[in-house]
Amino acid sequence: MGADIFGDLKDWGRVLETIERVRMREGLEEHQAGLARILRYRENWRLADRVLRVVPEVRQASDLLIAEVCNILVMSDVHPDIRVRAARALGHLLVHRPDQVSSFDPARTLQTMSDVVARGCPPALEEALEEAISAAEASILHRVRGPRGERRVQVQGNKPNRAQS
Repeated sequence: MGADIFGDLKDWGRVLETIERVRMREGLEEHQAGLARILRYRENWRLADRVLRVVPEVRQASDLLIAEVCNILVMSDVHPDIRVRAARALGHLLVHRPDQVSSFDPARTLQTMSDVVARGCPPALEEALEEAISAAEASILHRVRGPRGERRVQVQGNKPNRAQS
């Protein structure tokens, strides 16, 4: 990943322009650490909103970016629309996480997503989470079993407990 080019996040107009410039040249993968830093910045939700809107263009998701999007999702004091975007983005990122050796456990992230649904959330967020969980579970199962059902890798953690509707 490249150096953080986003600079002072208080200069939000310039940061928004930089995000768009990076997106246009298809450089989001190189700047995931900077995008994660923007998501941690709580002083301007326009920045987080913009990052969550471009995340679906990331083709090789980093664990760091997945973790920060998950943090936005679980924050109950965040505007519901931003949490819905976070849910959708998280589903995309989990599907586009490369197979790699790390301590990151996708099943734990899926459990967190299921926990948000189980605790109760607005209908739009619940729908976005159900779609994201289904897509991510299918992707993880495909990676574990392979396209023809053969076992390829061992899954860390347990399958998340899904809330019953």
